[in-house]
Amino acid sequence: MKAIPRDREELIERVLAQLEQAGVQGVHVFIKKLRDNVNNPSTVQDLFVEADAAVTFRAHNFGVTMQDRPDLVLEYDDHIVYAECRHYQEKTGDSHDEEKLARYREFGILQEYGTPAVIQDQILTDLDEKAREFDYHAPFIIVLKSSSKYRVEDDIVQAAVHVATGITSKDNLHPLTRISAVLFLSPWRSLNKNRSVYIFPMVCAKSALPRVVYYALESIRYHMSVV
Repeated sequence: MKAIPRDREELIERVLAQLEQAGVQGVHVFIKKLRDNVNNPSTVQDLFVEADAAVTFRAHNFGVTMQDRPDLVLEYDDHIVYAECRHYQEKTGDSHDEEKLARYREFGILQEYGTPAVIQDQILTDLDEKAREFDYHAPFIIVLKSSSKYRVEDDIVQAAVHVATGITSKDNLHPLTRISAVLFLSPWRSLNKNRSVYIFPMVCAKSALPRVVYYALESIRYHMSVV
């Protein structure tokens, strides 16, 4: 096995220290995934979402255990909830969208940016894929995090969940019924909504979130980051 470059090993050690300090369990499983993928920066960035979610949940009194799959096991008020994470990274077109938004702010010229319909379809595809991999009869949430300020936004995630709900209302055997809710970690800290974390329940889920767990998730207004 090739030696891990010192700077990357130091980063892993910092993440390990933060997770352990937060009281997250099963950290060795996550650290092994990091080390196994240390030479793939894109995969490492995706994995960091699991750590971000873990420390965020711990900061709001959830018990958190990291594992191979599903990514996280959450405990709250004697209830068990499983979670899978999905990351949306910045794309090359994001810089063009930033320029458009800057022109709007400077000149008041409203311009369309992003591709909401395409992104919504991608979210639906990802939700379906994650749902098909989950085979427990228990509450299950999918944590989506965006690193792009101009690509994935809370209203697009909400629209995708609305479509998914429509699908499950017509087909109670569809894999999407395995999802209890979608939790979105936005790159924006909305001043209007006073939050960067959004919970969208799936009303036709086979295993609905216990009410106390839903309210605990809904109370998370801002998410944390390990790097």
